[in-house]
Amino acid sequence: LFRSIERLIDERTTAKQRVNALLKEEFKLNDPRALDREKYTLWSEQNHQCAYSGLPISASMLFDDNATQIDHAIPFSRTLDDT
Repeated sequence: LFRSIERLIDERTTAKQRVNALLKEEFKLNDPRALDREKYTLWSEQNHQCAYSGLPISASMLFDDNATQIDHAIPFSRTLDDT
């Protein structure tokens, strides 16, 4: 169990370092925040589109906190709360 946890930590650390390097090189972010990494990851997974509107999200909009936000919606099936 300990080794699997250790391996998971190593994998996540490596992934974090890889995304940080990419953000520094391609997007010129000197000190990427956790939010920057999360936005980039979701942006990539969603093919550079808004999950709600389907409209494209440009690279320049991606790290503008006034232009993009992350919605932390929890599905009804997990909460059983539809309010």
